[in-house]
Amino acid sequence: MPERNEQSYCALIKGMVKYGAYTKAFNVYTDLLNNRMTADVCTFNALIAAAPELKEKYQDKWALITDLLKHMSEQKVQPNLLTFNAVLKALRKCGPLGRVQSLLTLGEIKALAIEPSLATYDHLIGIFYKAGKKNC
Repeated sequence: MPERNEQSYCALIKGMVKYGAYTKAFNVYTDLLNNRMTADVCTFNALIAAAPELKEKYQDKWALITDLLKHMSEQKVQPNLLTFNAVLKALRKCGPLGRVQSLLTLGEIKALAIEPSLATYDHLIGIFYKAGKKNC
């Protein structure tokens, strides 16, 4: 990378996540932190979306997501609707743990006065309803 600034790190991380290089994206994020720089909200959204692909156990997936949310808070990066949608989409891959955490996430969305979108509700339905499972 010729110019190592926050914008170039963030662009690199988002590109790596987009093309499935999740481990490399987190390594670049670590480099960004080691250079005392901060990521933007879009970069955090990308990392949150990649988190379930790195870990196998539901608890580990959720722990990585919460670590990223804590980093956002420490770096004073305000989450937006896309952040919460990325969390909910990741929770779809967290089994029963996703059900509990999705309700807490929805509460956080409302606490921040963010209007849920159609995608938000789609993720919630996806967490609670498994296609092909009939209750008749």
